[in-house]
Amino acid sequence: MTPRQALQLPDHVEFEASHPDHEAGNTDVLLDREMLQDHVDASEVSKTPA
Repeated sequence: MTPRQALQLPDHVEFEASHPDHEAGNTDVLLDREMLQDHVDASEVSKTPA
């Protein structure tokens, strides 16, 4: 599941996701919904051409 797909899950579904900058399922760095959203938002800003 991609970060965007995880964020599209209904709000009542709680989850922790492997940090996108680490190997999926093989890291102790986990993000909740809010932290994942912040990471996705920051990634989109950094990809926007100046």
